[in-house]
Amino acid sequence: ITPAAAEQSYVYENQARALYDIGLFKGSSETEFVPNLGAALTRQEGVAMLIRLMGLEDDALAMSEQEVTNILNKVPDANNIALWARKYMAYGIKNELVAGMPDGSIDPLGALLGKAYCTLILRAMGYTVDADGYQVAAATLSSIGGLTIQEVLKFNDKPLIRDDLVGISHSALQAKYSDGKTVMAVLVEKKAVDEDKV
Repeated sequence: ITPAAAEQSYVYENQARALYDIGLFKGSSETEFVPNLGAALTRQEGVAMLIRLMGLEDDALAMSEQEVTNILNKVPDANNIALWARKYMAYGIKNELVAGMPDGSIDPLGALLGKAYCTLILRAMGYTVDADGYQVAAATLSSIGGLTIQEVLKFNDKPLIRDDLVGISHSALQAKYSDGKTVMAVLVEKKAVDEDKV
């Protein structure tokens, strides 16, 4: 059996390819589609995916190193952030997408729970999520069209793997902002994705 044929199949392989093709998902290769769907997910990877999903990657990557350093200097565990993730995390903090722990730490290498990723999506869409709302974030995302009830039950309290991240992200494209526009419609409007590929 070749390594490619031996790779386990995952629920959201087709969605991973679709998100990759429109530039919203990156695998573990810079040059080809290698989704690595079985890998456990860290909080910093979730923030990077969120920023891509919301069409904010260019803004995040445009931040100066000085601005990134100034923001991350206030974070006690900033040294744990991978070099590639620094701009994503700084952008998330600056724009109040990422809320730290009471001591200001952000646990970039910690496991990402489904409700945490759903909270990030909701915040990026302009919804307020308090501590109680965090506990039911997947259900809230479902209420605006972002997840099915089955996905809510599957993801809310689960430490995510990359396959799960793809499932939530792909479903979230149908979530509606308060004005009724979907995430996908806003991405097309912003020209963050190629409408023909979509």
